[in-house]
Amino acid sequence: MLRRYRETADMGVAKWANAAAYRIGETLVGFGEGLEKSERPADLTGDDLEGYLDVIHQQAQGFYDQGEGVWSDLLRQKGHDSPDDEWVHKAQASLWSRLADRFFYRPEVEFPLVEGSAPDRKPAERGRSSTALQSPDGGRKTPDYSHREDER
Repeated sequence: MLRRYRETADMGVAKWANAAAYRIGETLVGFGEGLEKSERPADLTGDDLEGYLDVIHQQAQGFYDQGEGVWSDLLRQKGHDSPDDEWVHKAQASLWSRLADRFFYRPEVEFPLVEGSAPDRKPAERGRSSTALQSPDGGRKTPDYSHREDER
């Protein structure tokens, strides 16, 4: 299948080359997905199964990287020259959705719940009133410009 797509891309017709490049990327990504969804050997358990799954994931990631690379090359080469080509749009949408899935950030942090209590006031602060905490100028909010000369 990939060989026929490559032959089509080598023909030199822009629309068919773009379609073939998109399909090559789609096929490679499909191989990776098929590999990850493949049936697992029934006799593997525990660490053996985990090791098998790691190898399968690494091999599938190789297909994903190749397919995404084909789409990236298509966008790099044809993205500015063929902005209205449907195959370029499909490659862009497919690549961006895969990249968005890869870099989706969802924090999984658990925040501890701690019961709070008001701090004890020191004996010296218990007798103070709220007026004792006012500013030295009697609580005025506006600056005092009385020391300035009138510039008229």
